[in-house]
Amino acid sequence: MNATGSYKEHRPEWLRSLDRRTLRFREQKASRLEAIAQARQKKAAEAGQFADVRWHRSRAEGQLHRIERVARCSESKLELECMACGVVENKPARCRCGLACVSCRGRIAMEKRSRFRDAREIVVEAARRAGLLIGYKRYSEKLVTLTMPHDHCHGIRERIDIVRKAWPKFLKRFNGWLRKEGALDRSHWYRTLEWTPGSDGQGHPHLHIWTLCPYLVMNDVVAWWHSALIAAGFTDSPRPSVNVQEVSNGPSAALEVIKYLTKDIVSGGLIDPAKYALVYEALDGTRVTQASRGFMALAKREATGCQHCGAQKMCRVTVLHPQAPPQPSMDAENQQTQRSDQSSLSLHERLKKTCSGCGLSPVGEDGKCPACGASKLK
Repeated sequence: MNATGSYKEHRPEWLRSLDRRTLRFREQKASRLEAIAQARQKKAAEAGQFADVRWHRSRAEGQLHRIERVARCSESKLELECMACGVVENKPARCRCGLACVSCRGRIAMEKRSRFRDAREIVVEAARRAGLLIGYKRYSEKLVTLTMPHDHCHGIRERIDIVRKAWPKFLKRFNGWLRKEGALDRSHWYRTLEWTPGSDGQGHPHLHIWTLCPYLVMNDVVAWWHSALIAAGFTDSPRPSVNVQEVSNGPSAALEVIKYLTKDIVSGGLIDPAKYALVYEALDGTRVTQASRGFMALAKREATGCQHCGAQKMCRVTVLHPQAPPQPSMDAENQQTQRSDQSSLSLHERLKKTCSGCGLSPVGEDGKCPACGASKLK
Protein backbone atom coordinates (compact mmCIF):
# COMPACT_ATOMS: atom_id res chain seq x y z
CA MET A 1 0.00 0.00 0.00
CA ASN A 2 1.46 3.35 -0.96
CA ALA A 3 0.88 6.76 0.54
CA THR A 4 -2.41 7.26 -1.25
CA GLY A 5 -6.06 6.56 -0.59
CA SER A 6 -8.43 7.20 2.25
CA TYR A 7 -6.99 6.89 5.73
CA LYS A 8 -10.16 5.59 7.38
CA GLU A 9 -10.89 3.23 4.53
CA HIS A 10 -7.49 1.51 4.49
CA ARG A 11 -6.53 1.74 8.17
CA PRO A 12 -8.02 -1.66 9.23
CA GLU A 13 -6.30 -3.46 6.36
CA TRP A 14 -3.06 -1.61 7.10
CA LEU A 15 -3.16 -2.64 10.77
CA ARG A 16 -3.80 -6.29 9.86
CA SER A 17 -0.77 -6.23 7.59
CA LEU A 18 1.35 -4.57 10.28
CA ASP A 19 0.14 -7.20 12.76
CA ARG A 20 1.26 -10.06 10.50
CA ARG A 21 4.61 -8.50 9.68
CA THR A 22 5.55 -7.72 13.29
CA LEU A 23 4.10 -10.87 14.88
CA ARG A 24 7.39 -12.80 15.00
CA PHE A 25 9.21 -9.79 16.48
CA ARG A 26 6.54 -9.35 19.16
CA GLU A 27 6.45 -13.08 19.92
CA GLN A 28 10.21 -13.06 20.47
CA LYS A 29 9.93 -10.16 22.92
CA ALA A 30 7.07 -11.93 24.70
CA SER A 31 9.10 -15.13 24.93
CA ARG A 32 12.03 -13.29 26.51
CA LEU A 33 9.72 -11.73 29.09
CA GLU A 34 8.13 -15.11 29.81
CA ALA A 35 11.58 -16.68 30.22
CA ILE A 36 12.54 -14.01 32.75
CA ALA A 37 9.30 -14.60 34.64
CA GLN A 38 9.82 -18.37 34.78
CA ALA A 39 13.46 -17.96 35.85
CA ARG A 40 12.43 -15.68 38.71
CA GLN A 41 9.68 -18.06 39.75
CA LYS A 42 12.08 -21.00 39.76
CA LYS A 43 14.68 -19.12 41.78
CA ALA A 44 12.07 -18.01 44.30
CA ALA A 45 10.58 -21.52 44.56
CA GLU A 46 14.00 -22.98 45.34
CA ALA A 47 14.34 -20.47 48.17
CA GLY A 48 10.83 -21.20 49.43
CA GLN A 49 9.64 -17.74 48.45
CA PHE A 50 7.07 -16.23 46.10
CA ALA A 51 8.04 -14.18 43.04
CA ASP A 52 5.64 -11.55 41.77
CA VAL A 53 6.05 -11.70 37.99
CA ARG A 54 2.77 -10.07 37.03
CA TRP A 55 4.61 -7.15 35.40
CA HIS A 56 6.57 -9.45 33.06
CA ARG A 57 3.50 -11.51 32.20
CA SER A 58 1.43 -8.39 31.55
CA ARG A 59 4.11 -6.98 29.27
CA ALA A 60 4.41 -10.29 27.41
CA GLU A 61 0.67 -10.46 26.82
CA GLY A 62 0.70 -6.82 25.77
CA GLN A 63 3.27 -7.59 23.06
CA LEU A 64 1.14 -10.41 21.66
CA HIS A 65 -2.05 -8.35 21.55
CA ARG A 66 -0.61 -4.90 20.82
CA ILE A 67 -1.87 -4.34 17.29
CA GLU A 68 -5.20 -5.89 18.23
CA ARG A 69 -5.47 -3.33 21.05
CA VAL A 70 -4.63 -0.53 18.62
CA ALA A 71 -7.46 -1.62 16.32
CA ARG A 72 -9.86 -1.53 19.29
CA CYS A 73 -8.52 1.70 20.81
CA SER A 74 -11.24 3.70 22.61
CA GLU A 75 -13.91 1.04 21.99
CA SER A 76 -13.94 0.11 25.69
CA LYS A 77 -14.66 2.65 28.40
CA LEU A 78 -13.20 3.24 31.86
CA GLU A 79 -15.77 3.92 34.54
CA LEU A 80 -14.10 5.98 37.26
CA GLU A 81 -15.97 6.17 40.56
CA CYS A 82 -14.63 8.39 43.33
CA MET A 83 -14.95 6.52 46.63
CA ALA A 84 -15.01 9.83 48.52
CA CYS A 85 -17.77 11.80 46.80
CA GLY A 86 -19.39 9.08 44.67
CA VAL A 87 -19.10 10.93 41.35
CA VAL A 88 -18.83 8.59 38.34
CA GLU A 89 -17.13 9.54 35.06
CA ASN A 90 -16.53 7.59 31.86
CA LYS A 91 -13.38 7.91 29.78
CA PRO A 92 -12.24 6.00 26.68
CA ALA A 93 -9.74 3.19 27.33
CA ARG A 94 -6.85 4.04 25.04
CA CYS A 95 -4.10 1.71 23.84
CA ARG A 96 -1.30 4.29 24.39
CA CYS A 97 0.73 2.70 21.57
CA GLY A 98 2.12 5.77 19.84
CA LEU A 99 4.01 3.74 17.24
CA ALA A 100 0.88 2.29 15.66
CA CYS A 101 -2.04 4.40 16.90
CA VAL A 102 -2.30 7.86 15.37
CA SER A 103 -4.88 9.05 17.90
CA CYS A 104 -2.80 8.06 20.93
CA ARG A 105 0.35 9.41 19.31
CA GLY A 106 -1.29 12.79 19.02
CA ARG A 107 -2.43 12.74 22.65
CA ILE A 108 1.02 11.67 23.87
CA ALA A 109 2.61 14.46 21.84
CA MET A 110 0.11 16.95 23.27
CA GLU A 111 0.93 15.87 26.84
CA LYS A 112 4.68 16.17 26.21
CA ARG A 113 4.20 19.52 24.50
CA SER A 114 2.34 20.85 27.53
CA ARG A 115 5.00 19.65 29.98
CA PHE A 116 7.79 20.99 27.76
CA ARG A 117 6.21 24.44 27.70
CA ASP A 118 5.86 24.49 31.50
CA ALA A 119 9.47 23.40 32.04
CA ARG A 120 10.76 25.84 29.43
CA GLU A 121 9.04 28.80 31.07
CA ILE A 122 10.66 27.94 34.40
CA VAL A 123 14.24 27.59 33.12
CA VAL A 124 14.02 30.66 30.86
CA GLU A 125 12.71 32.78 33.74
CA ALA A 126 15.48 31.44 36.01
CA ALA A 127 18.08 32.36 33.37
CA ARG A 128 16.56 35.83 33.03
CA ARG A 129 16.72 36.44 36.80
CA ALA A 130 20.35 35.27 36.83
CA GLY A 131 21.25 37.74 34.06
CA LEU A 132 22.24 34.98 31.63
CA LEU A 133 20.18 36.32 28.71
CA ILE A 134 22.16 39.55 28.28
CA GLY A 135 25.78 40.39 27.64
CA TYR A 136 28.53 39.10 25.38
CA LYS A 137 28.30 35.46 26.50
CA ARG A 138 24.55 35.44 26.84
CA TYR A 139 22.48 32.28 26.80
CA SER A 140 19.78 31.83 24.17
CA GLU A 141 17.23 29.28 23.03
CA LYS A 142 18.18 27.32 19.93
CA LEU A 143 16.72 24.65 17.70
CA VAL A 144 19.27 22.12 16.44
CA THR A 145 18.53 19.54 13.76
CA LEU A 146 20.94 16.63 13.23
CA THR A 147 20.58 14.45 10.14
CA MET A 148 22.65 11.68 8.59
CA PRO A 149 23.61 11.42 4.91
CA HIS A 150 21.71 8.77 2.95
CA ASP A 151 23.69 5.71 1.92
CA HIS A 152 21.99 3.15 -0.32
CA CYS A 153 23.77 0.40 1.61
CA HIS A 154 21.76 1.25 4.74
CA GLY A 155 18.17 0.08 5.06
CA ILE A 156 15.44 1.47 7.29
CA ARG A 157 16.55 -0.27 10.48
CA GLU A 158 20.26 0.41 9.90
CA ARG A 159 19.67 4.15 9.53
CA ILE A 160 17.59 4.32 12.69
CA ASP A 161 20.16 2.27 14.61
CA ILE A 162 23.02 4.53 13.51
CA VAL A 163 21.22 7.71 14.60
CA ARG A 164 20.26 6.14 17.94
CA LYS A 165 23.84 4.98 18.59
CA ALA A 166 25.31 8.31 17.50
CA TRP A 167 23.19 10.41 19.87
CA PRO A 168 24.92 9.48 23.19
CA LYS A 169 28.31 10.02 21.58
CA PHE A 170 27.24 13.48 20.38
CA LEU A 171 25.76 14.24 23.81
CA LYS A 172 29.06 13.36 25.49
CA ARG A 173 30.88 15.90 23.30
CA PHE A 174 28.17 18.51 23.87
CA ASN A 175 28.23 18.06 27.66
CA GLY A 176 32.02 18.21 27.60
CA TRP A 177 31.86 21.58 25.87
CA LEU A 178 29.26 22.86 28.36
CA ARG A 179 31.44 21.72 31.25
CA LYS A 180 34.44 23.52 29.75
CA GLU A 181 32.36 26.69 29.40
CA GLY A 182 31.15 26.39 33.00
CA ALA A 183 27.58 26.16 31.74
CA LEU A 184 26.67 22.52 32.37
CA ASP A 185 24.50 23.15 35.44
CA ARG A 186 22.67 26.13 33.90
CA SER A 187 22.02 24.72 30.43
CA HIS A 188 19.05 22.60 29.44
CA TRP A 189 18.02 20.59 26.41
CA TYR A 190 15.25 18.40 25.06
CA ARG A 191 15.49 16.17 22.02
CA THR A 192 13.18 13.94 19.98
CA LEU A 193 13.92 11.39 17.28
CA GLU A 194 11.71 11.74 14.22
CA TRP A 195 11.36 9.38 11.26
CA THR A 196 10.05 10.32 7.82
CA PRO A 197 10.01 8.19 4.63
CA GLY A 198 12.85 10.11 2.98
CA SER A 199 13.51 10.85 -0.66
CA ASP A 200 14.72 7.31 -1.42
CA GLY A 201 11.99 5.53 0.54
CA GLN A 202 14.48 3.98 2.97
CA GLY A 203 13.71 6.42 5.75
CA HIS A 204 15.10 9.68 7.02
CA PRO A 205 15.67 9.49 10.81
CA HIS A 206 16.84 12.73 12.38
CA LEU A 207 17.03 14.49 15.73
CA HIS A 208 15.34 17.74 16.78
CA ILE A 209 16.89 19.43 19.82
CA TRP A 210 15.81 22.46 21.80
CA THR A 211 18.52 23.87 24.03
CA LEU A 212 19.12 26.85 26.31
CA CYS A 213 22.88 27.38 26.37
CA PRO A 214 25.67 29.80 25.39
CA TYR A 215 26.54 30.55 21.78
CA LEU A 216 27.07 27.44 19.66
CA VAL A 217 29.68 27.47 16.90
CA MET A 218 28.25 25.72 13.85
CA ASN A 219 31.54 24.07 12.89
CA ASP A 220 31.84 22.58 16.39
CA VAL A 221 28.35 21.08 16.23
CA VAL A 222 29.05 19.61 12.78
CA ALA A 223 32.32 18.11 14.02
CA TRP A 224 30.65 16.57 17.09
CA TRP A 225 27.87 15.01 15.03
CA HIS A 226 30.24 13.84 12.28
CA SER A 227 32.50 12.05 14.74
CA ALA A 228 29.46 10.56 16.49
CA LEU A 229 28.17 9.10 13.20
CA ILE A 230 31.55 7.56 12.45
CA ALA A 231 31.78 6.08 15.94
CA ALA A 232 28.26 4.65 15.47
CA GLY A 233 29.32 2.72 12.37
CA PHE A 234 28.90 5.18 9.50
CA THR A 235 32.54 4.85 8.46
CA ASP A 236 32.23 6.60 5.09
CA SER A 237 30.10 9.44 6.39
CA PRO A 238 30.48 12.68 4.41
CA ARG A 239 29.89 16.02 6.08
CA PRO A 240 26.44 15.68 7.70
CA SER A 241 23.67 18.22 7.44
CA VAL A 242 23.30 20.23 10.66
CA ASN A 243 21.04 23.20 11.26
CA VAL A 244 21.32 25.55 14.25
CA GLN A 245 18.99 28.51 14.58
CA GLU A 246 18.18 30.81 17.46
CA VAL A 247 14.59 30.69 18.65
CA SER A 248 12.83 34.02 18.30
CA ASN A 249 9.48 32.83 19.63
CA GLY A 250 10.21 30.43 22.47
CA PRO A 251 6.74 28.89 23.01
CA SER A 252 6.50 27.90 19.35
CA ALA A 253 9.59 25.73 19.82
CA ALA A 254 7.36 23.11 21.41
CA LEU A 255 5.48 22.69 18.15
CA GLU A 256 8.76 22.07 16.30
CA VAL A 257 10.42 19.75 18.80
CA ILE A 258 7.48 17.65 20.02
CA LYS A 259 6.22 16.48 16.66
CA TYR A 260 4.65 13.11 16.05
CA LEU A 261 7.28 10.60 17.05
CA THR A 262 6.99 8.78 13.72
CA LYS A 263 4.77 9.39 10.74
CA ASP A 264 2.73 6.60 9.21
CA ILE A 265 0.39 9.13 7.61
CA VAL A 266 1.70 11.08 4.63
CA SER A 267 -0.51 13.42 2.61
CA GLY A 268 -3.63 11.65 3.81
CA GLY A 269 -2.36 8.16 2.92
CA LEU A 270 -0.43 5.37 4.61
CA ILE A 271 3.18 4.23 4.34
CA ASP A 272 3.78 0.76 2.98
CA PRO A 273 3.26 -1.52 6.02
CA ALA A 274 6.24 -3.64 4.96
CA LYS A 275 8.47 -0.60 5.47
CA TYR A 276 6.70 0.70 8.54
CA ALA A 277 7.02 -2.72 10.20
CA LEU A 278 10.79 -2.19 10.13
CA VAL A 279 10.35 1.25 11.71
CA TYR A 280 8.15 -0.29 14.40
CA GLU A 281 10.71 -2.97 15.22
CA ALA A 282 13.56 -0.47 15.31
CA LEU A 283 11.78 1.97 17.64
CA ASP A 284 9.69 -0.32 19.86
CA GLY A 285 10.87 -0.01 23.45
CA THR A 286 13.36 2.79 22.71
CA ARG A 287 13.52 6.32 24.07
CA VAL A 288 12.45 8.56 21.22
CA THR A 289 12.46 11.59 23.53
CA GLN A 290 14.96 12.59 26.18
CA ALA A 291 15.75 15.68 28.27
CA SER A 292 18.59 17.01 30.38
CA ARG A 293 18.57 15.93 34.00
CA GLY A 294 15.71 17.42 35.98
CA PHE A 295 14.26 19.43 33.09
CA MET A 296 10.92 17.65 32.65
CA ALA A 297 10.57 17.21 36.41
CA LEU A 298 10.03 20.97 36.59
CA ALA A 299 6.80 20.72 34.61
CA LYS A 300 3.41 20.53 36.22
CA ARG A 301 1.93 17.07 36.07
CA GLU A 302 -1.71 16.50 35.32
CA ALA A 303 -3.78 16.19 38.48
CA THR A 304 -4.48 12.55 39.33
CA GLY A 305 -7.08 13.07 42.05
CA CYS A 306 -10.82 13.52 41.81
CA GLN A 307 -11.61 16.71 39.88
CA HIS A 308 -14.72 17.26 42.01
CA CYS A 309 -13.54 16.75 45.60
CA GLY A 310 -9.73 16.51 45.22
CA ALA A 311 -9.46 13.06 46.86
CA GLN A 312 -6.25 11.21 45.96
CA LYS A 313 -5.98 7.48 45.16
CA MET A 314 -9.60 6.79 46.09
CA CYS A 315 -10.91 5.86 42.65
CA ARG A 316 -12.49 2.56 41.66
CA VAL A 317 -11.93 1.70 38.00
CA THR A 318 -14.24 -0.57 36.02
CA VAL A 319 -13.55 -1.51 32.40
CA LEU A 320 -16.70 -1.48 30.29
CA HIS A 321 -16.22 -3.59 27.17
CA PRO A 322 -18.55 -3.30 24.17
CA GLN A 323 -21.08 -6.10 23.94
CA ALA A 324 -19.87 -8.92 21.71
CA PRO A 325 -22.25 -10.98 19.55
CA PRO A 326 -23.22 -14.34 21.09
CA GLN A 327 -20.88 -17.21 20.21
CA PRO A 328 -22.19 -20.65 19.17
CA SER A 329 -21.85 -23.35 21.82
CA MET A 330 -18.89 -25.67 21.56
CA ASP A 331 -19.75 -29.20 20.50
CA ALA A 332 -18.33 -32.31 22.15
CA GLU A 333 -15.71 -32.87 19.45
CA ASN A 334 -14.31 -29.35 19.81
CA GLN A 335 -14.26 -29.69 23.60
CA GLN A 336 -12.25 -32.91 23.32
CA THR A 337 -9.85 -31.23 20.88
CA GLN A 338 -9.33 -28.32 23.27
CA ARG A 339 -8.56 -30.70 26.16
CA SER A 340 -6.05 -32.63 24.09
CA ASP A 341 -4.33 -29.42 22.96
CA GLN A 342 -3.66 -28.31 26.54
CA SER A 343 -0.71 -30.68 26.78
CA SER A 344 1.27 -28.57 24.29
CA LEU A 345 0.15 -25.00 24.87
CA SER A 346 1.75 -22.14 22.95
CA LEU A 347 3.10 -19.07 24.68
CA HIS A 348 0.06 -17.10 23.50
CA GLU A 349 -2.32 -19.66 25.05
CA ARG A 350 -0.39 -20.10 28.27
CA LEU A 351 -0.43 -16.37 28.92
CA LYS A 352 -4.22 -16.37 28.60
CA LYS A 353 -4.76 -19.24 31.10
CA THR A 354 -4.05 -19.18 34.82
CA CYS A 355 -3.65 -21.97 37.36
CA SER A 356 -6.81 -23.02 39.19
CA GLY A 357 -4.73 -24.14 42.14
CA CYS A 358 -2.95 -20.94 43.16
CA GLY A 359 -4.65 -18.56 40.70
CA LEU A 360 -1.44 -16.60 40.17
CA SER A 361 0.72 -18.13 37.48
CA PRO A 362 0.20 -19.08 33.83
CA VAL A 363 0.88 -22.75 33.21
CA GLY A 364 4.18 -24.06 31.91
CA GLU A 365 4.94 -25.70 28.60
CA ASP A 366 3.79 -29.09 29.94
CA GLY A 367 0.39 -27.68 30.94
CA LYS A 368 1.26 -27.63 34.65
CA CYS A 369 1.69 -24.66 36.99
CA PRO A 370 5.40 -24.11 37.76
CA ALA A 371 4.47 -22.73 41.19
CA CYS A 372 2.19 -25.38 42.69
CA GLY A 373 2.21 -28.24 40.15
CA ALA A 374 -1.54 -28.14 39.43
CA SER A 375 -2.59 -29.16 35.93
CA LYS A 376 -6.11 -27.70 35.88
CA LEU A 377 -6.66 -24.43 34.06
CA LYS A 378 -9.14 -21.65 34.52
